[in-house]
Amino acid sequence: MKFKIGDVVQLRSGGPHMTVQNIGEYVVANPGVMCVWFDGSKKLEDVFHPDSLELYSRAAEG
Repeated sequence: MKFKIGDVVQLRSGGPHMTVQNIGEYVVANPGVMCVWFDGSKKLEDVFHPDSLELYSRAAEG
C-alpha cells in the first residue's frame, strides 16, 4: 500500500486535506483507507479506495 497511518491525503478529484487513520479491508472499499478531516470543529471520517487518493503536498500549492 502506498499510504501509511498519519499521511495527509486528498481525493484525486480535490476536496479537503485528510489524515489517514487506518488501512484495512472494508465493505465499502476493499482495500480501504480510513481518513479523518474536520469541517469547522466537526470531525468527519470515511473510507476511500486507495486509487482515489493522492498524497497531499504543500509544494504543489505554490
